[in-house]
Amino acid sequence: NASKVKADLVKYRRKFIYLIEAYYYYYKGQAFFMHKEKLVGFSVNSRIIINAAFF
Repeated sequence: NASKVKADLVKYRRKFIYLIEAYYYYYKGQAFFMHKEKLVGFSVNSRIIINAAFF
């Protein structure tokens, strides 16, 4: 459904713009980062910093 896809893109664009600055959130779940071109995963149960500029 094209209208649903468009609505989702607008919603996520707004969220991305909101996250342009660094924000602190509590997060419990899986996270990852790149190290020497490999994806490294780990469990998180703490506060994290979200910085959309990194992506």
